[in-house]
Amino acid sequence: MHRSFRAFRLIQCLDFQFLENRMQRGMIVAMKRRVSLVNNQTIKYGSYVKEAIEEKRNKRESLRKKMLSNIFDALDRLYEKVRFDEAFLFGSITKPYTFNETSDIDIGFLNLADEDFFFTISFLSEKLGRDVDVFQLESAKNLRKKST
Repeated sequence: MHRSFRAFRLIQCLDFQFLENRMQRGMIVAMKRRVSLVNNQTIKYGSYVKEAIEEKRNKRESLRKKMLSNIFDALDRLYEKVRFDEAFLFGSITKPYTFNETSDIDIGFLNLADEDFFFTISFLSEKLGRDVDVFQLESAKNLRKKST
């Protein structure tokens, strides 16, 4: 029983993304050996770890989808106060299973006025409850033209 508790404790403390990468590469072989009873069942480390990783991935994806819905609502409300032509999402919010509790949100805007830049950051951060990075895309486009 003591050994099972240690196995459970180990799995609770691991960085799941790190562990998942190592399992996919076949680097964690020891995790596939049988261990003693956990909740009165004989399990394999590998199957338990895979279940824990899958649960964590599903939570991240659920959080991402909920946040996408919140972002679209916030952008609709922002458009009532500030004019812009288009908004583009990029970064971890656009990639399934990578967005997490500490991720920020990256949004690029076309034709967002300079005087509305800081208001936009403040408004979106408040509505979404996390850090928001705002980029004025036409500025980046002008910089690229000047460098060529």
